[in-house]
Amino acid sequence: MLLIDFKDAGLTLVLRSDPTAVPTVLTAPSQGLQYVGDGVSATFSGSDIKIEEADKLPILCRKATSL
Repeated sequence: MLLIDFKDAGLTLVLRSDPTAVPTVLTAPSQGLQYVGDGVSATFSGSDIKIEEADKLPILCRKATSL
């Protein structure tokens, strides 16, 4: 499971593996573009997100719920 919070009108993503984990912060220059952070990126396609980190296999996730 991966927790994702959208901030700054959707231009900032905060990723956590659980509510107490240290967050990974990614930003995008505008809506619909790739989010990037320090050695990590995230791309959305519909309900799917692909997270890529240097020297690791990509993580593919599907949106389970929305508030």
